[in-house]
Amino acid sequence: MLFKRKPVAFTALFSVFLAAALLVSLVPFLGAVVQMMALPMLSLGFMVAAQSALLDGPVHPRQFIEPLRGDPQRRRSLLILGVLYGLLGAQALVNLLAIPAGLALTAAFYISLLFCFNDNFGGAVAAAANTSDSSPPAAS
Repeated sequence: MLFKRKPVAFTALFSVFLAAALLVSLVPFLGAVVQMMALPMLSLGFMVAAQSALLDGPVHPRQFIEPLRGDPQRRRSLLILGVLYGLLGAQALVNLLAIPAGLALTAAFYISLLFCFNDNFGGAVAAAANTSDSSPPAAS
């Protein structure tokens, strides 16, 4: 529905995104890491463009960097998030390329992150492990 409001502008925005991703990917290992680092900012750029389209405003490629124009605290948080994306992406690439069982190690790493940063997830898994298999599931 939103795409129908400004189809040419959104297509151009996505084309710029793809062209930038293609150019960055030409650098062998670093390109993939830079792509991962840019994902949070580019996602927010698409959200800014969508809000602009909803308000009948313009949609243009400068909206990709608009999230960095906010206050310093938000900019810092966005940059930290980008660095974390890049580090986790690099770690996943190293695991996948370095050893045959890299996929299993990468999955184990991300699952351990879920346990570290999400108490609800860890609590749900622990609760599921403590239930007996003989009791029937509760009806909802």
